[in-house]
Amino acid sequence: MQHHTRCLIEACKQLNVDFSFLDEEQNLVELYIHQKSFIFQANRTPFNTEALAGICLDKGHTWEVLHQHVRMPQTLSFMDIHVKPQYQRYLRYHTHEAIIAEIENTFPYPLVVKRNRGALGDNVFLCENRAEVVAALERIHNKELRGYDYIALAQEFIPSQQEYRLVCFRGEPVLLYERYAGDKKFKVRYWEEPQGRPILIEDEELIREQMAFLKPVFQRLHPGYIGVDLVRSVSGEWVLLELNSGPRVDHFVEFNGPERIIAMYVRIVQRLLEDEA
Repeated sequence: MQHHTRCLIEACKQLNVDFSFLDEEQNLVELYIHQKSFIFQANRTPFNTEALAGICLDKGHTWEVLHQHVRMPQTLSFMDIHVKPQYQRYLRYHTHEAIIAEIENTFPYPLVVKRNRGALGDNVFLCENRAEVVAALERIHNKELRGYDYIALAQEFIPSQQEYRLVCFRGEPVLLYERYAGDKKFKVRYWEEPQGRPILIEDEELIREQMAFLKPVFQRLHPGYIGVDLVRSVSGEWVLLELNSGPRVDHFVEFNGPERIIAMYVRIVQRLLEDEA
């Protein structure tokens, strides 16, 4: 049983909400609330549309949908030039040289190169020069590697003071933590840093500030349940990095224990009890 499910069912027990497991591993669970059922699959919930989940997974599409509404790192997308013939018509850049030229004409160094559909910091690179960009693109577009993606993204690098994960349910913040990585300005895979850890944040003023910044996101996408990754840059501005329609809590629980995640699910289930009455 994963942390998500264990914390969810503990919340159900506290609120006397009936549930049942639908699989032997007990990661597929059904809740029964006011004659309605809600099925959870590990970190996936029944609260988002398929389109929203797809937009969150596709970071290039996230940028296309939101960059005119909220501050995000400028982003360029590059398809693997060796895609199958039926997809060649989608190529805008037909050589590695053309891709590198477009990146260098758009961004100063350092810049970020990452796979489009990655997670947990897999194949995310801070590149200081052309050689590192070339190496990053070659790795992302290498079909022999596990982290292959036919789309690579190049992004403006925004040095940050703090990076946060804000989790919201039906427009209400239910969890905020800082992805602490010491003094590092690039916090990918923060939990692997010597001082790296998720730190629970309960500063209501900070939460209100973040929610005000994210208001255009909620107005445009209407997410049911979402994890928002955002940073406060060294210049003090808020910047949206990514969205996650199935935010995981593994690292948070490993460092902080399950109590705060149980409390999060209590708020979610309480909201369901109220909304579905």
